[in-house]
Amino acid sequence: MWKQWHSIEAAWELMARHAKYARVGLFRLDVVYRTPIDISSLGDAVVPNFAHWTGVNDRAFYGSWDNARVWATQRIPSLARYLSTPEGKRAGMHSESFMKYLTKNMTLTFASICFQRVRAHGEIDPEYSRPATSSTPARAPCVV
Repeated sequence: MWKQWHSIEAAWELMARHAKYARVGLFRLDVVYRTPIDISSLGDAVVPNFAHWTGVNDRAFYGSWDNARVWATQRIPSLARYLSTPEGKRAGMHSESFMKYLTKNMTLTFASICFQRVRAHGEIDPEYSRPATSSTPARAPCVV
């Protein structure tokens, strides 16, 4: 998770050196997107509507420059404060719980974004796209 956070922040820094955009999308590269994503729609802080695990999905984000900047660059600076909260003490470094804390001042929109994880060997991870059953939640927002 720590490496991922550094990579997201580095991507932001590279983009921010060259331009400031009204809207920004930050998306995983190790997935196949099954639905179109229009980052000009829905809201100023949009996340996929699945895999929240009692927090907020941490796998993709789009919205305003200011909200995207927080999502991309304030993880490491905010971690100590989060860990001192009751939720942080309970959950520890649980990514979705932390993202709920990080985005607490944003009005989140939950979008129907469908994507499936692709493993290094090029196969779609069957567990990642497992449909919901009576005892387990869906691992992806759609089954294709």
